[in-house]
Amino acid sequence: MPSTLIAYIRLPHFVPVVMVLVTTAGLAWIVAGHELTAVALIRLLLAMLGGQIVVGVVNELVDAPLDALTKPDKPIPSGAVSRTGAVAAGLAGLLLMVFAGATFGGRSLALLAVGTGLGVAYSFWFKRSRLAWLPYVLALPLLPIWAAITFGQFDRALLALYPLGALGVLAIQVAQALPDIEADRAAGIVSLTTRLGERNALRLCWGAIGGSVLLVLVGGTLVGFDGLWLWLAASFAVWVMVLNMLVHHRAPRTGVMTAFPASAVSIGSLALAWVAGVT
Repeated sequence: MPSTLIAYIRLPHFVPVVMVLVTTAGLAWIVAGHELTAVALIRLLLAMLGGQIVVGVVNELVDAPLDALTKPDKPIPSGAVSRTGAVAAGLAGLLLMVFAGATFGGRSLALLAVGTGLGVAYSFWFKRSRLAWLPYVLALPLLPIWAAITFGQFDRALLALYPLGALGVLAIQVAQALPDIEADRAAGIVSLTTRLGERNALRLCWGAIGGSVLLVLVGGTLVGFDGLWLWLAASFAVWVMVLNMLVHHRAPRTGVMTAFPASAVSIGSLALAWVAGVT
């Protein structure tokens, strides 16, 4: 029983889900401020959790045939989670997203559904193509916009997250695909990361984070944001990126495996700082 429970927790990609939920909580606190209640925060996190479960489970179901050859220890290939059980978990996530998300109104639920749909589309049509970055570029900046609209605090300056965040989103997508390069190559998959190779893809990831830092600092200065939060976030992002470089230098595989959380934390901090400047 404990091993089955752990398998179901792993199924929707536990670490990315936790990182998205933490970012969502931070955005809610920044956007809603003292008006944010514990009940509203719980409803918001449940709605996002439901959407993330859908995205993660669909990804595992789509990847199951390839994972059976390259990653047999994953929940579905190992037999710890049946395909029927995975489908049931995905449907439960969908219901959770709809019912919790609907409590914030139709516009909020519609945006959440769009973001979730982009995550599903990534698994079905984009993941193993040269356009794997596209759903990320469209979906990730939608998260702070969704939080702002949910709490009635939308500002057009949030739309700047699309051009400003493009490099950061690219870094996250590349970092997430890094551990699968060799398996994808063996399966004959042609994507940005398989074409670049591990070393060049990692360099692209680090360069994209550095570019994001510069874009956010320049953009924030041009629109007159309070520079304190932006500089703190930028310094933190650079520190995390350098730390990942050092880890990779000492233990290459560990550096590859930690590139995704490092990228997500770095870009997430920049996004939170930008939202704080807007609101």
